[in-house]
Amino acid sequence: MNKPLSVAQPGAKRQEASLDLPMDAARPGESKQAWVYREIRERILKGALPSGARLPSTRSLAGRWHIARSTVEAAYDQLRSEGYTAGTVGSGTHVAAVIPDNFFRAGLPGEGAATSQTPGPRPATQAGGPTVGAPGSAPHMDAIFAPTQPNSQFYSRSADAALFPMERWRKGLMTSARRVTPAQLANDEPQGWRPLREQIARYLGAARGISCDPDQVIVLGGIRDGLDLCGHLLLQPQDKVLIEDPGYLNAEPIFGQYTRHIVPLAIDAEGFPVAQARRQRGVKLVHVTPAHQAPTGATMPVSRRLELLDWAAQAGCWIVEDDYDSEFSYDGAPLAALKSLDTADRVIHCGSFNKTLFNALRIGYAVVPKELAAAFVQARRRAGRSPSIIEQMTLAAFLQDGSFARHVRKARGVYARRRDAVLRALRQAVGSDALRVGGEHAGFHLLWWLPPGWDVAQAVAAARAAGVGMQPVADFCRTVDLAPGVVVGYSTVQEDALLKLGTLLAQTAPGAGAQQDPGLLRRLLRVKDRMDAASHEAWPVERLADVSGISKAHFAHSFKRAFGLPPHRYLLTRRIEQSVAMLRDTERSVTEIAYATGWESLGTYSRIFRDITGLSPSAMRAQAREGTPLLDRMPGCVAKAAQRPDLNIAVLEKRRREADGKLPPSTKEVS
Repeated sequence: MNKPLSVAQPGAKRQEASLDLPMDAARPGESKQAWVYREIRERILKGALPSGARLPSTRSLAGRWHIARSTVEAAYDQLRSEGYTAGTVGSGTHVAAVIPDNFFRAGLPGEGAATSQTPGPRPATQAGGPTVGAPGSAPHMDAIFAPTQPNSQFYSRSADAALFPMERWRKGLMTSARRVTPAQLANDEPQGWRPLREQIARYLGAARGISCDPDQVIVLGGIRDGLDLCGHLLLQPQDKVLIEDPGYLNAEPIFGQYTRHIVPLAIDAEGFPVAQARRQRGVKLVHVTPAHQAPTGATMPVSRRLELLDWAAQAGCWIVEDDYDSEFSYDGAPLAALKSLDTADRVIHCGSFNKTLFNALRIGYAVVPKELAAAFVQARRRAGRSPSIIEQMTLAAFLQDGSFARHVRKARGVYARRRDAVLRALRQAVGSDALRVGGEHAGFHLLWWLPPGWDVAQAVAAARAAGVGMQPVADFCRTVDLAPGVVVGYSTVQEDALLKLGTLLAQTAPGAGAQQDPGLLRRLLRVKDRMDAASHEAWPVERLADVSGISKAHFAHSFKRAFGLPPHRYLLTRRIEQSVAMLRDTERSVTEIAYATGWESLGTYSRIFRDITGLSPSAMRAQAREGTPLLDRMPGCVAKAAQRPDLNIAVLEKRRREADGKLPPSTKEVS
């Protein structure tokens, strides 16, 4: 067993604290250069190679360790560049007097051993975990990089960072870091890097109908940064600010820093009430969310927008347009931005890339009226707040080469499917009651108006148990009193969690009868999760009952009561749903999709597909490519499967096995 490297040998001279000590083997996947670098660095940090100790020559060490001299030279160069060693040609290489990690050695492995009198064994490490003494293994670094648990209430109304093309972004950051000049690093542009402002202006012209000059674009940290800047520049303590009620939760506290006169106005079906605003006097600023009202999701029609702009021009007040999620419209193209209709130049348009790319990016923008541009730039200069130039360069390239547009298109499709899954879950939950929702056409959330008799607190608790963010609409209200409703966020929630949502919500419905035992429901959910993960398999009821720990006599009944379908019919609907998704999202052939989803006979697959969806697989794919809205599959599947006992998987498989001979699967789709 190797002795600890940090333990000095009795009577050893300082010059003999060399690299003849026992070596650790290279780690899996570790290059020889990295191995040499790590071995020397660990001995320096643990004191086996003290300050001033001379290292062997590259030729000598290469001979001792049986590696190429060039490998040792590369490792020495890395150690020298990082400050661990020093030296010049002819004088050799020695350990630096002050090593860089001296300032960060709290909790360094081997630190205690260096002062111990008795050698001890090395601390054990977990399999696959960082080895003792490896870079980045200090406890304080583990705490820095430890994942944090997001707040599901707000996290599920943010962009899903898992969809972001991180590898493309990483390459862009590296390219920007290579191209950035010292002058660019030293020059703080308070308005933002001009090429990025040019790309933002170009994007807004194409996507939001806004005709603006790059000099009107201010690069910010996000929409809240823009609201704060507007309040700082435009408001005095006696000024009045109008906000929507219910509305954006952060608007009132941000503007409240600059004035006490904040007036919430109750919205109507078309959004901000201009008629009520006309009765107010001394209004300096108005905050609106016309594209997708927060939180009701109402879209302000063009007539109301023109009315709002006309009133603002007459009253001499400024309009802050909060365009927080307009990129994601699922049922058609969104209306052009309010700013695009602003002939009097009274609108300050605020948007954010944090909502489209990932929340931690912290880059947004504002398009300001020309007469305010200089004042906004000066305020940014005084505040000293500006995003990193390297990230700005990367984002500009991301916009220019089409990567941003491709990401938005991909994410829009994913969010639309999650929106559909939420609607299916809510339909399952309300049963025969009418489903009333708002704002489902766009954005990251929708508003669900609860049926009569439902308890808001129970619905919220059930949703959070499924991992879905749900918040009472009353939390967004200042003075108005609305009917019971909840804001449902779905953008970051996986479809598996959304499948559980309907079941859990149905348990809270009034008149649902005695609820199932929570322990029984948890076991059924575990079985359902396994069925979802391997729905291509033919799960016998006996096997499912064994997995759940429920007797066979009670399992099928309990499963149907919880999820609305017998187990085998639920599997059938899931397999058809998976194949529909593959037809829509991949280029695989119908035959490949049939086998991938567990069908042994293409004829059986095609017939059942047609029975459930009303279309053949090829017709479904053609419909998806033409952009025609797809069928709302789950209710159809449930109804068809419940009405057609011949769709029983076991019956179909039995018929196939009883057929004379075992014919190969058909290669022609059944019409």
